[in-house]
Amino acid sequence: RRVRGAGETTPPPEPLNETLLTQQRPPLWLTFEMPMRSENGEVQSISVDSSLLAISVRNMETSRENSTDLPQDGQIFSLRQGHHFTHQRFFEELVCYQHDLPGILAAKLQNISTATDNETLKNTSAEQSLLLALGHVLAAPLELYTDAKEFKGVHEVAGVNCSAWAVHHTFRAPFGELVTSARLARLGSRAPSTKSLMQMAKNSTAPKIGDAEIVENVTFCVTPSGELLATNSSRTFAVELVSKNKNSTWMTLWSDFAESIALAAPMHSPKPELFQEAHGVAGGHCVDLTHGTIGETELKA
Repeated sequence: RRVRGAGETTPPPEPLNETLLTQQRPPLWLTFEMPMRSENGEVQSISVDSSLLAISVRNMETSRENSTDLPQDGQIFSLRQGHHFTHQRFFEELVCYQHDLPGILAAKLQNISTATDNETLKNTSAEQSLLLALGHVLAAPLELYTDAKEFKGVHEVAGVNCSAWAVHHTFRAPFGELVTSARLARLGSRAPSTKSLMQMAKNSTAPKIGDAEIVENVTFCVTPSGELLATNSSRTFAVELVSKNKNSTWMTLWSDFAESIALAAPMHSPKPELFQEAHGVAGGHCVDLTHGTIGETELKA
C-alpha cells in the first residue's frame, strides 16, 4: 500500500465486499479523524495522517457547556520531526511544550533514517512507527494486528459493521533479560519501569527468580475498508519464583486492561492544522523541553 505524499488528497479506501467480513482481515487504514472513548470514560478526538507520520490527540470536555469555544488539552506525535508536543489550556489560552519522543518510538525512527537506500524498507519502518505511536495512544499493541487471525464475529460500532480479530501473544525469557528488553518498553507508559519490576521481584520471598513472561490478549474490530473502530487489550507481566527444592510458582507483577471504542464513523481527511504544533498556541511558540535544551530556564523566565 502506497503512503500518500504531502499535500495529496485522501480518498476514502475502497471497501471490500461485505461478504468478506468473516473471511479476510484487511490492512489498517492509517489516515482518519475520529472520536474515541477509553475504558475509564475519557473521550478523545484522535487524528492520524500517514503522509505526515503524525498523530493528534485532543481531549473532549463533554461535561462543560460551550467547551468547544475553549482550547482543548491534547498532544501531537510528530514522527517526522522526532518530537512529541503537549498542549495545556491556561485559562482561555493554549500553552505548548516540546518533548523528546518516548524511547521506543525514537528507537524505531532510527530504522527509518538508516533505510534511505531502500524505499520499501523505509515505508515499512515508517508504517510500523506510526502503528507503535497509535498503539501508545490507545494503550493497545497495534503491531500485533498482523498476527490477529482468530475471527470473533461481526459487531456494530458507531453504526458501522466491523469484524473482530483476536490474537494471543506470549513471550517468555529469563527475568533479567526480559525486564531490560525492548519488549518491556513496548508496553508503554502504563507499565512499571524496569527498576520497579526488579524491586517487586526482589520483595518476594523466593530464593531465586527464574523466567518472566509477558502475555497479551488483544482484539481489534476493523471495517472491510481497514478502519479501526475498537480495540480491547489485556496484558500481564509475571515472574517465576523458584523455591529451594526447585518447585516453581508464578506471580503476576503487573496487569493492565485498556479499551478504545469509536463514538462516530471516522472521517478520512483530517484537518492539516491538527498536526501543526503551534496552531492556536499563545505566542505561536512551544517551550522546548527536549533533552539538552534550556527549556526549564524558559519556564522560569
